Amino acid sequence: KVVNYRMLNIHAGGHAKAVLEVIGRTGRYEVVGLLDVDPGKAGTKVMGYPILGTDRELARLHHAGIRRAFMGVGAVSAAGAELRARVFRHAVDLGFEMVTLDDRFRVRRNGRGHDRCGRAVGRERRGVSRRGHDSVIGGHGLVSLGVMIAGGVEVGEGAFLGVGAAVIQRVKIGAWATIGAGAVVLDDVPGGCVAVGVPGRVVGGDKPEPAGGTSKPA
Repeated sequence: KVVNYRMLNIHAGGHAKAVLEVIGRTGRYEVVGLLDVDPGKAGTKVMGYPILGTDRELARLHHAGIRRAFMGVGAVSAAGAELRARVFRHAVDLGFEMVTLDDRFRVRRNGRGHDRCGRAVGRERRGVSRRGHDSVIGGHGLVSLGVMIAGGVEVGEGAFLGVGAAVIQRVKIGAWATIGAGAVVLDDVPGGCVAVGVPGRVVGGDKPEPAGGTSKPA
């Protein structure tokens, strides 16, 4: 039996379009509209879906009977991931049930768990990011297209991995860290830091330390 769940998309940028495309393929969900930080977008449409207003409309829409939402907030830096996490937690506090996409691109009801839409959509959209065995990706971050994550890697909450980055086995990427596009990370990256290059080097952040130069054992 096909059941249509009414859902709300929070934010209306490029990442939202990617998620809408995947959700639309299921045929099981009615997206009632989108919200965006820019009040000037209210009344316009994205992919045929109306923008209903800003995040301030969340409480009203929940009261009106919309109980499920998904995150359309993209992130091109750890700062973007912080916004993503903040909006997510606000929606959960209001009582929304957040949904996510699993590794097979199925929409799953996610309760009060972490938003991981970015990782799943990154894999789906032909850039094919890959994740090895026993790797863990924290909530609210974004793994971009073409990222390769080896086995046993830990990616902390809110971390951003740019297009085409590679992380070798058993490396730890700290919370809210940023890995630049095309970087090859050979060693741990502390939380809040920015690592770029081949091999990856920490070039900024809270705790600048070398992020490359010592390979992990096979």
